[in-house]
Amino acid sequence: MKILITGGTGFIGRKLVEELTKKGHEVVVLARRTSNIQPLKKWGVKFYFGDLRDKMSLRNLPPADVVYHLAAVVHSAYETLIYETNVKGTTNLIEICLKHGIDKFIFTSSIAAIGLPKTKTGLVTEEVEANPITPYGKSKLLCERILIDSFEKYGFPVIILRPPTVYGPGGETFSGLIRFVKKKIDKSRPIFYPDRGQILTSLCYIDNLIEALILASESKLNGEIFNVDDGRPYTVREIINEIAKNLGGKPIEFFIPVSLLKIIGEVNGLLGTSFFGLSKPKVQQLTTSLAFDCSKIKRKLHYCPKVTLKQGIRQTVQWYLTEGLIHQYAHKS
Repeated sequence: MKILITGGTGFIGRKLVEELTKKGHEVVVLARRTSNIQPLKKWGVKFYFGDLRDKMSLRNLPPADVVYHLAAVVHSAYETLIYETNVKGTTNLIEICLKHGIDKFIFTSSIAAIGLPKTKTGLVTEEVEANPITPYGKSKLLCERILIDSFEKYGFPVIILRPPTVYGPGGETFSGLIRFVKKKIDKSRPIFYPDRGQILTSLCYIDNLIEALILASESKLNGEIFNVDDGRPYTVREIINEIAKNLGGKPIEFFIPVSLLKIIGEVNGLLGTSFFGLSKPKVQQLTTSLAFDCSKIKRKLHYCPKVTLKQGIRQTVQWYLTEGLIHQYAHKS
């Protein structure tokens, strides 16, 4: 099968390239001239150099059976760059694919497209009313709407996956949390938990996401949006304690009532102060559970994530230790 991947040089893309080439697929990676393609050369992939923002640079893209669209700008001082790359880039790619004709287009959206959902209880389903709060999240939601519109108008064969934070060996998005936990243990400083650390969140280990991406490409379904995570939500405290255990330390824990945090946020808003850096929106973010309901992808794509939190954290922290990016404590508790 001929497969085109955008964002193939990123964390998720590199792992996807590896798995697809192992399965014997012919893979082409769309990359910019400035991209580091060296790690992908060992897999024997082909490269097409172009820029998603420049439709003319994509005009000679080779035909593909399946397109995985992973490329995106997450953070930038220039919001226009986020929208030009993510929204305009996706639109350009859709036009090329409509012209060539493809069997499947897999788009990796994000939990950021949901933002702070307008729901009070329960796990977040695909039908929740989205409320993105960042330029990246807003751009991802726009992309989703453009893709679903293309499906409804032209029968565009798209499946959209919404992963949360993706972690694993070689990933950078989880590094901040690992270093945060390590610093707290290093300096014997407490970690403060709202609601006794019971706020729920979702994560997705890299191997689990790759499984979902491949299942999506093999499905006959189109025009669908799927949440995807490790199969169940975790408490924030559970995640932090698992990281600490693999570092060989144990953090000091303090629990703060949600009601107190809300009062501080309200007072800061009224007085124009920033006590503990807790604005009203920040308090809302800290005290809102953002955990996925993944029953739909399990039911319709037969998704069955194999890597648990315990296994995933162990492998991720071990990679950081092996790479010399962090050190382990001498005395495990």
